[in-house]
Amino acid sequence: MSEAIQVADCASLKLCPRYQMSQNKSTCAEEVPAKQARNPLGVDSALNLQELLNTKGSLRGSTKHTAMLLLWILSLAASFLLPAIGEVVTNFKACNQFFLDGKPPNLRPINPARICQRYGNQYRFATMYDRNGLIPMYSAYKYNPGEGERSKEWMIEPQLALPGDQNRKSMELESTCGIDQNLLASSQAVDQDYQAAIRQDRGHLAPSSHQPDQDSKAATFTLTNIVPQFSALNQGQWREYEEHINTAECSETYILVGAVPGNNKINNRVNLPSHIWAAGCCVLQKGKRSWAVIAENNQNNLAQRTAQASMEPESSCGINIYLLRKSQAVSSDYNNATPYNRGHLAPVCHQPNQESKNTTFALTNIVPQFEKLK
Repeated sequence: MSEAIQVADCASLKLCPRYQMSQNKSTCAEEVPAKQARNPLGVDSALNLQELLNTKGSLRGSTKHTAMLLLWILSLAASFLLPAIGEVVTNFKACNQFFLDGKPPNLRPINPARICQRYGNQYRFATMYDRNGLIPMYSAYKYNPGEGERSKEWMIEPQLALPGDQNRKSMELESTCGIDQNLLASSQAVDQDYQAAIRQDRGHLAPSSHQPDQDSKAATFTLTNIVPQFSALNQGQWREYEEHINTAECSETYILVGAVPGNNKINNRVNLPSHIWAAGCCVLQKGKRSWAVIAENNQNNLAQRTAQASMEPESSCGINIYLLRKSQAVSSDYNNATPYNRGHLAPVCHQPNQESKNTTFALTNIVPQFEKLK
């Protein structure tokens, strides 16, 4: 990962006192008071994103803007998951197994389409689709990587174009679906949109590599699961994130991957996201843990900012230690560091209460300090 990576943990984000923080455990939705979990930034989750998108001036695209977006994503991971309003459905009841406790997040675009992604007569994952932007807002799936090959063909969702046709509940190949091209293109992104994109890849939200078998991997190659993603990100930091998720202690892992709509389009039709994000929740034998990651979607590999956050000790944060070591100091860096101690910049003794004292033990608040000076 590049040196431009910016890491934020919960202790370093100004609004973190709104979360239930502890040195010993992290929280998922049901462990946070309902009012607090639904409203971590002071407004409804569906409005939080829009407020960030409408940010003007120097904040947008800045470190602060990235941190605010990360905090919003982390709030989604922390509230994993709260109720909300290949088969287009009025709700996710038919495929709610891809959401923790069967509850989709309170997150939707202005003109939504809920898709239970069906392939081979089975539901493979769920997608909230933005009909206006012609991109998925998020895809939800259970992390269960297995063997299989990447598909070479792209599919579409026929019920977006033919909402009354109950006989076409599964995704179909665009090349053989037989739907009028103008009708199809008016309802969703099509292959031609991405053929015109030179610098962007077809970026999966639900990745093929995280699916358990060949059919499930093939199902991710529907254009309703795809956003324009700059090659530098898709083949770089985002791929590294996808390959280093640590779920060794998880009985089940639920993941949402989404896109923040941007101000530009490809082929004058399909929204080009400004950021790509992910939020996950790992079900442990006792309790749960959550994590979040967000990355700027741009073409400059050196200028990309990728931020990560977790609400748990380093040993259980859900991000592989390899990824952590590339982005920040970790506990092993300070083992056998004589004659240095872990020196607090914000001292624990200057904090007003136990929770505030706990936050000073973030390694992002620590420097190597000579024992005699300390």
